[in-house]
Amino acid sequence: MKKYLGSVMTAYAAVIAPFFVIVPILFSVIILCTAEISGAVVFLVCLFFSCSVIWSIYIKKELLQLYAWGSFEGNCVKVHCPFIQEFVLDFDKCVAVGIGSYTHGVLNSRCGSKLYFIYLSYDYLDAKCIEKINFWKPSTRGIKVQFDYKLYKWLLSNLPQKQSKMLEQSYKNSSLSI
Repeated sequence: MKKYLGSVMTAYAAVIAPFFVIVPILFSVIILCTAEISGAVVFLVCLFFSCSVIWSIYIKKELLQLYAWGSFEGNCVKVHCPFIQEFVLDFDKCVAVGIGSYTHGVLNSRCGSKLYFIYLSYDYLDAKCIEKINFWKPSTRGIKVQFDYKLYKWLLSNLPQKQSKMLEQSYKNSSLSI
């Protein structure tokens, strides 16, 4: 089973982010070709170029968050991401398996829609991290994927017994099971 290791929100960001790199460069070329070269034009081009550089650095830093795909196989997940070497997350080595969530909405409030994720990690996650799973960044030691009932059922039948019970208990404790 192949799944995007993110959510609808991160998929949107993955599509939009490259525009913040490309569009400023295009504006710079247009301005340099059409306007008379002056201090103001050079200043604008420098600002546009800075925007492209900053967004390039951000995208590089967030590659696993934005562009990762997981191939869920019998006993592991193979994670594929551009510009990063493929790595494997073995189910039996995961010490934290469960369902985390966060509220996507107005800053510092509980208004908004609640998004749920299934996480698999070699490291323990504390309760605060699980309740604000959007702040937890995927790495070679752990991944998260937006909750999908079909994937949940697949994982229950393919995870080792200990991890399967952790995931099932986490599902029962979440408001998804209601």
